[in-house]
Amino acid sequence: MAVITDDAIRFMADLWENNNKDWFDANRERYERVLRDPLKALRDELTTPVSLLLPDAPKPKISRINQDLRFHKDRPPYKQHMWISWVQPPAELMAALSRDGWSGVVAIGGDKDELATWRRNLITHHGLWQSYATALGLGKDVNVHAGNPYKKPLFDNIPEDVFDLVQARQLYIYPHASPHFSASPESDLLKQMALLLPVHLFATIATAHLPEVLRELAESVIPPDKKVAKVWAATRG
Repeated sequence: MAVITDDAIRFMADLWENNNKDWFDANRERYERVLRDPLKALRDELTTPVSLLLPDAPKPKISRINQDLRFHKDRPPYKQHMWISWVQPPAELMAALSRDGWSGVVAIGGDKDELATWRRNLITHHGLWQSYATALGLGKDVNVHAGNPYKKPLFDNIPEDVFDLVQARQLYIYPHASPHFSASPESDLLKQMALLLPVHLFATIATAHLPEVLRELAESVIPPDKKVAKVWAATRG
């Protein structure tokens, strides 16, 4: 079975420097050998453990390497990130690769109605979010990109530390990329997805049930890793 290694990251770095059809055609076999096939194998390896964290998650998908150039002719022909995604709108949990390395990612986006649960949970369960964000290292060890914000505040008295998260139409939350895999890429990525899972749940679980769902997962499902255990302890309230 193909195993994903640091060669996949090196391929993405080389693609960054040579993003054109001639180079890609000459390196297609390398792409299939070090990135596409190992990514498929990684997806299959992660399917069962991720299903324990997200029982209702659909079958994971792997992104295409080709860009859609129909409406963006000026883009390079190939993507500069590849990922496995567990699509659960409006929050997408992903394992991503780029020239900088690998990381877990939560992508949150949608219209006002689609992000209503996310915003309501950030405000209603603000103390719970604060505890989790502090334990996770949000803004320090974990990057936050909150884009395309509404100019007018959507609510009165939004707590200052979550104002940008509440106002944003699109968010990406992800740890700093790691340039190397450990002996077990599956364990690496599963750990990061477990760390980021509360973000996904803040965006998808009804406000009245969120503390209970977080508490049950923390007590019964989350992998026995020191960092993960510390972060999830903060979600118990």
